[in-house]
Amino acid sequence: MGEIFRKESMISSPLEERARYLYALSQELERTLMRMDGVISSRVHIVLPERSNLGEPLSPSSAAVFVKYDQRTSFPAYVPRIRELVFNSIPGLSGDAHSAISVTAVPAENLQENCIALLWYGPLAIHPSDRWVFLTVTYLIIMLWSLSLAMVYLQAKNVNEWPQTLQKIHEKFSKK
Repeated sequence: MGEIFRKESMISSPLEERARYLYALSQELERTLMRMDGVISSRVHIVLPERSNLGEPLSPSSAAVFVKYDQRTSFPAYVPRIRELVFNSIPGLSGDAHSAISVTAVPAENLQENCIALLWYGPLAIHPSDRWVFLTVTYLIIMLWSLSLAMVYLQAKNVNEWPQTLQKIHEKFSKK
């Protein structure tokens, strides 16, 4: 809806202004609901009728709220509070909060049963079957890095200052 009624011109039609207003209002209510404990996702749909002709009766304003919540919370206890929050946030709603606001609260499925537990190595998540490959490659990289540091260190020193064992190996390979 926000994409359809983007403000692209200097002057907006009343329909565009109304659509942007309803969209912004529903987005703010959704953000407020998302801050409640246990809420995973929320949607708010607002219906404010437009007076088309003078003298015609208006259909009542209403709102519908959808909330997906974490099963481990006692979220259904908050449904009356959500009705009051939405009812008091939308101008033009008539009647009472129970009749004007429809709230559907659905518990989220617990998908952790189907998940594979990953092994975390710092910022990396590794599948358990790849653990040994990851560790082997990691230790190999560390060994090669250490070996290259040692080679740079030894190249900077005089051969006579090297340890005896390394001097013998150096003499053996340098004679050939």
